[in-house]
Amino acid sequence: MRESSPRPIERGLVARLAAADLRHEWILSLCVILALAAVLAPLLLMFGLKFGTIETLRRRLIQDPSNCEIRPLATVARDLAWFDQMRARPDVGFLTPTTRQIAAGVIIKSLSGTEHIDCDLIPTDEGDRLVVENGSRVPGPGEVVITAMAARMLNVKEGDSVSVTATRSSGVDSERATVEMRVAGTLGMRASGLKAVYATLSFLESVESYKDGMAVPDLGWPGSLPLARPVFDGAIVLLPMALSEERKLRLITSTGLNHIDQLDGDGLQGRAGWSAKNALVVYLLSNEASTVGEESLIAIRDQLRGESAEVLAWIRPLNATLRDATGYERPILVQALSIAPDKAAAFGIEPAPPWGAGTELRLDLLMPDDASTGEATLTTVQAEHPLKIPVTIKSHNTASAGALVPTALGGLLRLSQERRLRFDEHSRHFLLERRNYAGFRMYARTLDDVEPLRSALAAEGINVHTEAQRISEVTELDRHLTRIFWIIAVVGISGGVAALVASLYASVERKRREFGVLRLVGISRQSLMRFPVYQSLILAGMSFLFAATLFHTIAMTINHLFREQLRAGESFCRLPIIYQSASLATVLAFATIAAALAAARVNRAAPADALREE
Repeated sequence: MRESSPRPIERGLVARLAAADLRHEWILSLCVILALAAVLAPLLLMFGLKFGTIETLRRRLIQDPSNCEIRPLATVARDLAWFDQMRARPDVGFLTPTTRQIAAGVIIKSLSGTEHIDCDLIPTDEGDRLVVENGSRVPGPGEVVITAMAARMLNVKEGDSVSVTATRSSGVDSERATVEMRVAGTLGMRASGLKAVYATLSFLESVESYKDGMAVPDLGWPGSLPLARPVFDGAIVLLPMALSEERKLRLITSTGLNHIDQLDGDGLQGRAGWSAKNALVVYLLSNEASTVGEESLIAIRDQLRGESAEVLAWIRPLNATLRDATGYERPILVQALSIAPDKAAAFGIEPAPPWGAGTELRLDLLMPDDASTGEATLTTVQAEHPLKIPVTIKSHNTASAGALVPTALGGLLRLSQERRLRFDEHSRHFLLERRNYAGFRMYARTLDDVEPLRSALAAEGINVHTEAQRISEVTELDRHLTRIFWIIAVVGISGGVAALVASLYASVERKRREFGVLRLVGISRQSLMRFPVYQSLILAGMSFLFAATLFHTIAMTINHLFREQLRAGESFCRLPIIYQSASLATVLAFATIAAALAAARVNRAAPADALREE
């Protein structure tokens, strides 16, 4: 007949009997507890040493931002698009361009004293770990962060003011430009042992421009402006008669242009946006993949001297958007033309631009009659970095739907497709923006991201220096210690389980008569099978408690002995509570497994065993 499941009162009774039996045989129980604790304590201690030491090393690596730094070993010419692409990578924690090292030297002087020192300028920006994690904040415009050595030599602190002086050579003389800046913070010695100041990238660009002889209007530093020069896709030649093949060949071999086409009226309208009704022959000289400057147009005029030819600069139609004073915005195609009024009349050019053939820069835009006139904003849309400029809309009364600008303006808009330009409202000039940067400061997001970033940069031909070797050594140490730990743990736990199994099985064998009596008084077989399980859990739990107490005592002693080598919050031997809980759960699980053999022996106990003993 199948036995019914044990009642709750039986479970409690068996558990109390198991505990009472351990108390009765307290000497034997104590021996088992000490034996198991002798196995568990060294394991906990070794695990604590492994965890504490490795975590301390990893924490020091992580806390020192220089370990996540990736430094180029040579000059690296990269544009802003490359920096935007790299910043989008999830493994990049911080990235900023740097200027040329030779242009990054300045003189720093304390305004409250006479001390002055030569320092290196280093760019920084939001998210710079080296600055933020070493006792300062990221400087804003008009601010600098100073390293510990520089601050000590200048005797300055946060909130003080310093003067920053840039120098440049002008012939046999030397020129200086100075600006006053506020100290946003000072860095600890861990950050850098150099004399250096950290400032915004825009300030470094200003210093570099000044050293290159350029003016910096924002800081009031004198110099020349990086003026942009117009470029063109080719030239349109208007002639009263066709050229010979020899003359055509000379045109495309000595002018920097390599292709010549003869256009009819429709072809000219489509390519240039205007027509020449009285021109007998029209040629288009162009390059397939490059632009030309004004010198190529001069070369064409020289070649055609005496031919009664008119040479006009040509650009391919440019896509742009036009926003008028009312806020209405629409797409347009921009083309260029400048010609003297008398020549426009002679060739029957339509529409004839009202600005004539002047070479000065005019921000005019000729639109069909149905377009609103007045002030507007023109924005290029094909360029990687769109250029936005103010223009004045003028109207004409032809059926042409295109938009014409003066040749000089068209050439500058064409240049904006290749170079970053900036329209300076103050000087009314188009200025060249920086094309490339000489290097970068980069930090990986985590230690594990250093090696993938190094590999990605190496694939682009950029050789960098990293602390990958140091990081790898810690990782390898962790891996080897883990293997050693598990080998010892398996051996130790196996021995502990074997000792527990032997103890429990011997105990069950000694109590065969007692188990038989319990069966006679009505305790079910399933309840009795829990007897060795309860005893195993009690013994294992007390052993772990004793081992944990011993571990914490020794761990405190070790950390105290090495306190001079430890920083705040560090320890050589420690085991987080989550790992201690996991260790206890593992010990109890093995204890349950160890009790299985003894429980099987209890299962064979019968009431007849007690009667035979009597």
